[in-house]
Amino acid sequence: MMTIECSACTFQNEDTYLYCEICLTKLDMKNQGLYYPADEALNKYKTILEECKKQKKKFTDESFPTKFAIYGSWCAENGIDSVNSYGIKRWFRPSDYPQGGWSVFDSPKSSDIIQGSLGDCWLISGLAVIAEREELLRAMIIPNTASEYGLYVIFLCIEGLRVGVVIDDYLPQTKSFDFAFSYAKRRQLWVSLIEKGVAKAFGRYSALIAGHCFEGLSILTGALCETYVINSFDGIIDKDTLWAKLISGHIQNFLMGASCGTGNATLEPSSFKLSGLDKNHAYSVLDVREIENKKLIKFKNPWGRSKWNGNWSPESSLWTEKVKQKLKYKEEKGVFWMEFQDILKFFDAIDVCRYCPAWHEERFKADFGRCSQNMCNTILTLNVFEVTQTEVVLYQSGLRGDSQSSRLDIMICIYRADASGTLRSLIESSPRVLRSSVGCYCVLEPGQYYIIGFSFNHWDSDNRPCIISVRSSKKSFCEKLINHPQFILADALIQFALKKGSKNKSRDLFNIYYVKSEFAGLLIVAENMNSSYWFQVKSDCSDSTNLVCTRNSLITCDSVPPLHRQVLNLLSHLEDTEGFCVANNLLHRVCKVASLKDWGPGEHNPLLSASEKMLHIPRPL
Repeated sequence: MMTIECSACTFQNEDTYLYCEICLTKLDMKNQGLYYPADEALNKYKTILEECKKQKKKFTDESFPTKFAIYGSWCAENGIDSVNSYGIKRWFRPSDYPQGGWSVFDSPKSSDIIQGSLGDCWLISGLAVIAEREELLRAMIIPNTASEYGLYVIFLCIEGLRVGVVIDDYLPQTKSFDFAFSYAKRRQLWVSLIEKGVAKAFGRYSALIAGHCFEGLSILTGALCETYVINSFDGIIDKDTLWAKLISGHIQNFLMGASCGTGNATLEPSSFKLSGLDKNHAYSVLDVREIENKKLIKFKNPWGRSKWNGNWSPESSLWTEKVKQKLKYKEEKGVFWMEFQDILKFFDAIDVCRYCPAWHEERFKADFGRCSQNMCNTILTLNVFEVTQTEVVLYQSGLRGDSQSSRLDIMICIYRADASGTLRSLIESSPRVLRSSVGCYCVLEPGQYYIIGFSFNHWDSDNRPCIISVRSSKKSFCEKLINHPQFILADALIQFALKKGSKNKSRDLFNIYYVKSEFAGLLIVAENMNSSYWFQVKSDCSDSTNLVCTRNSLITCDSVPPLHRQVLNLLSHLEDTEGFCVANNLLHRVCKVASLKDWGPGEHNPLLSASEKMLHIPRPL
């Protein structure tokens, strides 16, 4: 049996294990054969196919055996088997029944999809959206016809990397010979094969339980997925702006999904059941239309078992023959229309995937270091030669199927640079959130730019790998920044606060900027525009909860020199399983000298370490 060396402790593990038996470090999936770079996977598929033809044997995937496929190798070794789980009684191969009329595709459409018992609606709802784009769907699977050797390769984007997953066609069945997991009607295999490919990429089927639409669309397309929040604890966003974005996305043929009841605290669970909607569930968005002053959205429930029963449901009296003709309306299982005002009540977010296949694309491997000295591993330079649409995405790894990895707070920003390479103004940014990926989109003029990925709540832990994707409508030149300006991160955060923060004018020529909205914590920047006096600020965040800070102290005192700005403190959401609370009290004064005097020694209390200076050193205006 082949072995895999653990990168942490060098122990030689059996190649069927996902985690090191000694230290539980996640093993290198590529070496385990779970997935490969897309080109390499295609070559591997061709090699295996030739061997199957030569030996006249079907392919059996030893890197993802059925006994490990549901729960992974650790559970199987400890007596937890796939048989009898999720109603599974056997694994069957469609290639064993060539007379059964199996096909990979047969004019696929969203109404073909039936979700199984796994609980991966986030993935299946994304598949339902993509089913409306047959060319995209067909590009995900080779071959496009049923393989007599039971051999397929599935192309995905896993944790930011475009990969191919080689699989066999063993699929789980129940005792009644039905599919245990998701499948397509009319004896098509594409749903089951893609689901198995994603399961293998993350090490087991059970790793696919629970998720959000944006993640499914991102895995299936590799494109930027933006989340438009509808309901949250902060209230409801501007509905006219949201509707305009949805109409615009639909006109541009972007892919969309929606989350129902995942964070809605204003409705009782019974309200969803009575309305025919499933709480904590992901839906596909198939159409967005405005007809006769009515704003309507067409949804598909991947479960197919229930659907909306309010206004514009199939039984609603609001339907007229004229409207039905305009919408090409027909009744389909799990498919329904809702009015926008009802969507605002029951849904929490709509995810929009900016899928643009003709764009130029580059992907860069990087990692988040333990402190600011290593944070510059996530900085790219971008040279734009003509006006171009640009999107950048930052992916973190090790979340799905890996209980050892906590979610990082991640954010990615685009900054303009001048001819000398000095960072100037912020152009665009993503939200700063604890999720698998974030991204932003903008139109860039010719010039030089910096792309910077940020994360802060991991500073006391090990380096964490990440991927940065840069896609543009016109060809540009992008590369990792090797020799970075010493205080580029401080300058970047200051420019971020100037554009995104709320300005508190403490007194003439002295300002405080706070960034809280969509920031997973708090950023405080002081600005001293006076040419003679020091601006001294005492910040007390000690009553905050579930937050960590870059100063290693929630109480800080700083003396900001004349004509300087300083990042006073940066607080980050720590555990994503709980919410956080920001509490901040500020005292400030103006002094003729730099010394903090009764607030502490020197000009900064606590003193700034070498790594902290890269974020918190005062910077000239």
